[in-house]
Amino acid sequence: MDKTNASRSNSKENHHFFPYALRNQFGITQDEANSVLNFAFITKRLNQQISAKHPSVYLHQYETENAEIRSALLTHFIDEKAYVAAKNDNFREFVTLRGTSILNRIQQVCHIEENQDIIITPESDEEPEESFLYEDDL
Repeated sequence: MDKTNASRSNSKENHHFFPYALRNQFGITQDEANSVLNFAFITKRLNQQISAKHPSVYLHQYETENAEIRSALLTHFIDEKAYVAAKNDNFREFVTLRGTSILNRIQQVCHIEENQDIIITPESDEEPEESFLYEDDL
């Protein structure tokens, strides 16, 4: 993102919803803490205020200060169930529920029906085989 037109305190940062520094307390690995499902874009100032607080702590605080917090979190694909999981400091339930919300939105935007199979290919360390298309093959 180009930050030339934004003040530093209002610039957007990647925020670990479940803080990376507390990953051992949540019983999660480094990779789990760095999952895209654990990120939200928030202002630098808010990110610094939250710092290494448990979601149960900072969500309770912001809930008392902002009656619209649940609506705001919906824009981050954090629905009521994921919100409750976060308030209970339940990382795995939070990322599962948020992942489901994101996947549902992707399916909706891509016009994929609920009963339609989605093919997920496993990651591989092997390089893909090169294939060339020659004019004679046409």
